Formats: sequence, structure tokens, C-alpha cells
Amino acid sequence: ATIAKDPALALLPDKFLFLVDGGGLLPLDDVPADIRLRASNVDGRVAVAIGIDAIDRIRWLGPAAPAIAIRVATDIAFAFLRQRPAVRRLRDLSDDAVAALLPLGLAPIEALPDRAAHRPLGVVDIAPGRFAAGIAAPFGRIAASALRELAEAAARLGISEFRVSPWRSIYALTDNRASAAALVATAATCGFIVDADDPQLAIDACPGAPACTSSSIDTRAVAVALAPQLAKLGIASCHVSGCSKGCARPSPADLTLVGASGAYAIIRHGTARSTPSRIVSRDELASLPLLLKST
Repeated sequence: ATIAKDPALALLPDKFLFLVDGGGLLPLDDVPADIRLRASNVDGRVAVAIGIDAIDRIRWLGPAAPAIAIRVATDIAFAFLRQRPAVRRLRDLSDDAVAALLPLGLAPIEALPDRAAHRPLGVVDIAPGRFAAGIAAPFGRIAASALRELAEAAARLGISEFRVSPWRSIYALTDNRASAAALVATAATCGFIVDADDPQLAIDACPGAPACTSSSIDTRAVAVALAPQLAKLGIASCHVSGCSKGCARPSPADLTLVGASGAYAIIRHGTARSTPSRIVSRDELASLPLLLKST
């Protein structure tokens, strides 16, 4: 509400992100943000720790009461706007610049402990008598027919509350464990991912051809074919991009395949814009283990 009522904050970059982490079951520590508010326990009191993302870490500025944290967060946003266009992203500010910009009177805070990423799928126990059906969309894309079938199953089971996660997944909440299990079973038959160990979750893939005119390859088909091989090849992250724009993943991946006039550029430990080690045909992808050994 504070952001919406102040037109000046509309000047923030389109991808400027405020992250609010309630300290619950699914930590958001690994989700990139500009300004983050994280519920914390400070000296036995509930407070909101305020942080700014740096390139390689989170800079925690200090704790505050919830109402004050809102004001501080918007003050930081205004301080950033005063630095535009010299500074493109908040994370580009040096520690000294942050200290100079933010005379906020916050009490010092030690770095908060990082919480391991926790993205359960299937039936999730949230609290006594409270459950969720964790359901992921393959490569973040859901067909209308699958979504309709899932919604109809949820209605039959009396499930009406869904939460969208930052990880291409949704959580359907219920007080009945059997209902959660039944919805998970339906989701699996609709083509959703319901196992947190599914190898497709290690792959980022854009819509590809024919959905995107910039792509010359069917990225989703390639990703599905690659998924079972990744663990055997020791690849923890993979990006299949229809073109060098790399819309699905801006950060480096262990393995990146980029469409190149119907062929595939292979890039190791880089982004879709990196220089490929080689370009191969679709048929040659079947020999991917040998290709990677020689790159």
C-alpha cells in the first residue's frame, strides 16, 4: 500500500524487487532481490531484519519493528532513485555508499544465518493438521487443459487456497492430508512435477519454437530428453535457450545449449551469451556425454 500510494516510486526499475520473508517453512534466502524484509527473533522480540542484496551476499542493515521497516524500505528505495542513472542496480552500490546514503539509525545486526533452500513437492506437512500439495510446472509452463483439470480436482476435494512460489511451483493448502495426496496424484497424471528430485527441475528452458519466433529449436523437447542424463554427467544446472538472449536464465549454468539456426551451441559454465565450445546438430546431441568429455 505504501508503494502504491506514492507515484514517485513508480520510477523504480521494472525489475526492482522488494522481498518479504515471513520466516516460515520455505526460506527465500536464495531468491534475488533489491530490498528484503525478513522476520527475525531479536532479543526475544519479533522484528524485521532489513537487507540489501550485494553481488555475492546480503548486506543486513539492522532490525526494526514491522511498521518502521516499511518506512525504512521505502527510504532506501528513494535513496537509490537519487543515484539514478549513475547506478543501475541497488546491488552496485559500495558499502561506503550504502552507509552514506542510509543514516537510518538502525541498530547493528550480525549477518543472519543462511537457511538452506527448501522446495518440497508432493504432500507437504506444514503444521499439525495443516498440509499442502506441492506441484511444479515443467519449465514453468502450464497448459490450459492441465490447469483446468487440476482446478476441477481441487474443487471436488474442497481445496480453494493456492499459493504461488518463486520456483515455478504452487502449493495448494488443505486441512486434510488425504485430500492433499489425492490432488498430488491428479497433478502427476496431468503432467505436473510432484517429486522434488525430478531431474527436470535442474533445467531452465524458454518456450522455444514454435512459441517464440526468436527460437529455431524446440527447447522443451530437448530439455526433456536431456533431463535423465544430467546427474550421470555431474551437471547440477542446465539451460536450454532458443537464442542467445537467454531469457529463461541470465546467470551461468553448468551446461547451456543455445539454438543456432536449428543447430545447438554448447557452452560450459557460462550464459547463453558466452562463446560456445562447439556447435552440433540435433542428431549429435545423442552423443552428449562424449561431446562434453571433449570440450
